Amino acid sequence: MMLLVPHQGTTTTGGSRGTTSTHPFTLLQQIAFNTELDFLSRYVWRGLVSSRGFVWQPSVTASVRQVSLSAWANFPLDHEPNQFEFNEIDLVLSYHPTIKDLQLTFLLRGELYPDANPKSPDYGSPELVTYFRASYPFGPLTCAASAAVSQVAAAGALYGTLEAGYERTLWKDWGLNTVVLFGYANRRFNKRYITDVGARINAKTCTVCTPSPNRFQFHGNPKALFLSPHTACVSARGVP
Repeated sequence: MMLLVPHQGTTTTGGSRGTTSTHPFTLLQQIAFNTELDFLSRYVWRGLVSSRGFVWQPSVTASVRQVSLSAWANFPLDHEPNQFEFNEIDLVLSYHPTIKDLQLTFLLRGELYPDANPKSPDYGSPELVTYFRASYPFGPLTCAASAAVSQVAAAGALYGTLEAGYERTLWKDWGLNTVVLFGYANRRFNKRYITDVGARINAKTCTVCTPSPNRFQFHGNPKALFLSPHTACVSARGVP
């Protein structure tokens, strides 16, 4: 759901020539609010399965200009520890500048695990993560790279991605999106979250999406099935 408050412009005061001043609520009127209510058959995080069954993942985002503040949560629905409880809450501050066609994202995410059960697949310690992403279009093809680095509990753990996406309009509001992604983790990340196997590629994902007028998303892979209010997708994931 997207709620946009209309921009009311500026006010003019002063003498015959007048002086233009910004209305005190202009910035507030530019804030856009977005909410998502995603239901997944599995919670897959960077190639790792973090739930035993279905989960609900609501989020809310407030954006103004190029800055966004969002809150996201994980709510297990299946028979597992922390069932029907929020066992992870993330608070995210992000900045999205654009330099011509180059799109950048700088992000700071705080991860909290309230009342998390050590037996839960999504059990963890409070963490602070810095994230960077850059993408650039080459006609219908978009190439992107990202890197996330943990700063507290798993300090130095790095997870990066390389991806290539193709987008084409098929008919009216219907389109086709295809994304191929490779996820790379350094030794500290794997030792912390998997086992001491050194640095390696942890995830390979191929996603085919069909953006549709009804704005609903469906995509699945061998480890997860997703339903969210955006696009219709089918994907396949391989984890070595």
